[in-house]
Amino acid sequence: MAFSLASDIVFARTARFAMLDVFIALFSTAAAVSYLLGRRWLSGVFWGAAFASKFTALSPFLGFFLYLVLRDRRSLIPVAASAVLAFVAAHALDIASGLFMFHMQFYWLAYLFSQ
Repeated sequence: MAFSLASDIVFARTARFAMLDVFIALFSTAAAVSYLLGRRWLSGVFWGAAFASKFTALSPFLGFFLYLVLRDRRSLIPVAASAVLAFVAAHALDIASGLFMFHMQFYWLAYLFSQ
């Protein structure tokens, strides 16, 4: 997998910038490789992580989806279900940590001003 990611031109060119496109390249490459290794659920988790990082992961996903529709329809449900679960879990964790930090800041300010 390291060789396939290192040979990807998108990853090689954007790895030096602090952009989320690197994570799309990483997760979509990992998804394709894990699918080729026969791990459909893991492939869906990687697609969910790619979508959680940035929605422009739709471009490589459409090619992957077209391949699944034309060649391996029975893999659509495991890949789609695990992708949705990974996407929701990533955003639920993000929202929960944001709410926790918001409330901790509120209570800390309330403690400081009550003194």
